[in-house]
This record gives sequence, structure tokens and C-alpha cells, in this order.
Amino acid sequence: MNTIKSDGEQEFLAEHTKHMRNALKICEALLPDAFEKIDQLPGNMISAICDDPDRMREKALHWFSQERGLSDSIPVLHVNKMTSYEFRRKFQMGNIPCLINGLDCEEFHSISCRWTSNGVINKNWFIDFVGEETMVPVRKQVVGSIDTEGRAQECETILTPLKVWLASSRLQPDLYLKDWHLVRELQKRRNNADEELYKVPDIFERDVLNFFLSRVTDGDYKFTYWGSEGSCTPLHSDVLDSFSWSYNVLGHKRWKFYKPGNDVPIFVEQRTGECIFVPSGWQHEVTNLVETISINQNWVTTANLDLFYNCIIREMKAVERECAEWKIVSFDARESMLRGCAGFDITSCFFLLMTTLLECLVNPIDSRMVAFDVKQTVKLIKLLLGDETLNLENRLSAVLSSEELKQRALEMAQSLISN
Repeated sequence: MNTIKSDGEQEFLAEHTKHMRNALKICEALLPDAFEKIDQLPGNMISAICDDPDRMREKALHWFSQERGLSDSIPVLHVNKMTSYEFRRKFQMGNIPCLINGLDCEEFHSISCRWTSNGVINKNWFIDFVGEETMVPVRKQVVGSIDTEGRAQECETILTPLKVWLASSRLQPDLYLKDWHLVRELQKRRNNADEELYKVPDIFERDVLNFFLSRVTDGDYKFTYWGSEGSCTPLHSDVLDSFSWSYNVLGHKRWKFYKPGNDVPIFVEQRTGECIFVPSGWQHEVTNLVETISINQNWVTTANLDLFYNCIIREMKAVERECAEWKIVSFDARESMLRGCAGFDITSCFFLLMTTLLECLVNPIDSRMVAFDVKQTVKLIKLLLGDETLNLENRLSAVLSSEELKQRALEMAQSLISN
């Protein structure tokens, strides 16, 4: 087997091409162990817990509606009263929201201690470990504004020195420091001994989205939000049809949720030390009732991997219509446009699915879920390989910039799903 080109030979390749070649390399390294694990799987394992995901969500939503009615509440649980397996079965696979207590004494205890002092935000920590001159993304609400392409926009981003934000964070409700990649920023400072801000709780594993991005690219969906009283995030559903969790390090938020297909709001108040689990596709808006700082993460597991996949395909079809209008035929350009719109393209979706399947086989977190994990991922890979309208081969060739590497990727996928 020929090897992927050396670093020197890749010097002039596009960054995304380098990332996807790295993904192929990671997959090929896992492949021998994956085949060994496949041979050890019992023949009847796929029938273990393979209810259709849409049916599971429908049943859970019915339970939620019956139990909660139209009351302004969602289920409340304590992290020590539910196992990761139970949380995954009930809330992830059911795709219903909940409020979680107890994480302030567990995985998030350290960050709560560092970021707060005597009931207020410890700004000295940010001065010492982030730096006053660090530029941070402050969003300013705008009304009736349009962007350069004529589309309505709800806010504009102002890159601001941290020292300016620290001086004004309590004063201006139309400003909101949000979508700040602080975890990634600190991790890049290799000499920073305090770079691990927190450990992701076990109930929020396995996150295949950030796992893939952290190994293959320099991206993530891990954010810090910091806003004054009255600052808010307007009504939306989360990017890529992902799950999200939001932990209040300090502060008080009011959430307004809407069940899919229902216009009756469900109100939830979240206080210091509490965490909200937000399901895929649930619209919500969030208002800070006092100055609030939180850590937030968008994530994907095999429980919502199909929703993530469907989101990418919807975005691709929208981009393809635009490309047809502008007579854009280059698959490299089409993939680039899709990444610009959705944050992912078909090539990166393919490799995310492949790394997910390989990791589920080689490094399973819970043996009770292996059947579900494998079946769901294989089903999506088969859809991706079997739909000729997606032009997967042409996209892989364009992004990998190599017919040989494209062929290796496709053969690897076929060898896995045929076992």
C-alpha cells in the first residue's frame, strides 16, 4: 500500500485536504483492530436494542407530553441518581430536554471554583490565564440590519480586547460575549498548565463530533458565554441538529423551549451550578436574568447521528441548487461552499462516520450500546455510499486531491460495512 505523502510534499495542499488526508490515515490505523473486533462480535448482537431512532423519539415525546402536559417544566434529575447508560437511553435517544443538578460538585467543581469568588465572576482568573489583550468575540444585537449578501442578521461580531469587555460586561445588555472558543484557545498555549478547564461529564459521552474535530482539524464546538442582565440568544435550534449542554458557572437564565411541531412555550429557569440538556431540533431562546457566565458544548452521538447526517444532506441540496444557478461545476468549490454554510461537507461527513464506526468497534464505551452504535453508523455509511446524487466519489477525489486516496477510502468503507 502506498503511503500518504510526507509533510514536505503536502506543504502546498489546502488545509482541508491535509485534514481529510489525516482522517484517512487515522481510519487506516484503526482498521486492523476493528476487523479483529468484528470477528469477536456475536452473530445476534445487532438485534439487541435496534429500535428505529425516529420511533424512539416519537415514543419519548409522547411520554414527555403526557407527563409534563403544558406545564412550564422539563424533567429534573441529579447526576448521581442516573447512570450514563440510563441518561443515554432516556434523554439522548428519546431526544427530550432535562435540567441536571450535581455537576457543580463533580466534573465542573474545578471551573466553578476558578471562575467565581465570593459570589461574583473572578475576573482576575481571566486576566491571569487569558490575558487582557486577548481579542474576544462580542456580539452586538442589531435591528433591521442586513449583511453584505442582503440577508437579515440578528447581531454583528465585534472583536474586542478582553480588558474592554471586563470593564463593560455588566453594563450593556445589547452586548454578549458568546461562541468564544476559550477551551481551544487555552489548549493552543502549550505552556499553560491550567489549560484543561473541565472534564466533560460521563453522561455527555461519546461525543463523536468534537472527538473527530479534535483529532482531524483544529476546530471544536466548545464555547464560553458571558453576558449581562438582559442579554439574550434569540429563538433558534442548534447547529448541525446537534445536542447541546449548557452549564451555568454563575448566574441565572430563563429558557423558552418549543417541542417539535408545537407552538406552546415551555419555560425553564436555570441557576448557578445547574446544567441544561438541549435535544436536537428543539427551538429555544435564552435570556440572562443577571450577569451570567456559562460553558456550552454542541455534540453528536450515535443517538442523533442520523439527524446530523440529514442536516448535512439538506444543506448540500440547498448549496447544489445555488451552484446550478451559478453554473458551478467544480466539486472542490461545491464542497467549500457547503463547509461555508454548514461547517461540514460531504467528505468530512464521510470521515466522521468512518471514525465513529471504527471507534465504536475498537474502543466501545458501553458494551450494551455497541449493537446500536454499529448499526446506526453502518446504516448511514451505506446511505452515503449508495446515493449517487451525492457524488461522493467526485467529492472525495476533489478534496483529497488524489484518485488513489479516494479509492483507498472507498475500499475501506466497503470492507467494513460488508462484514
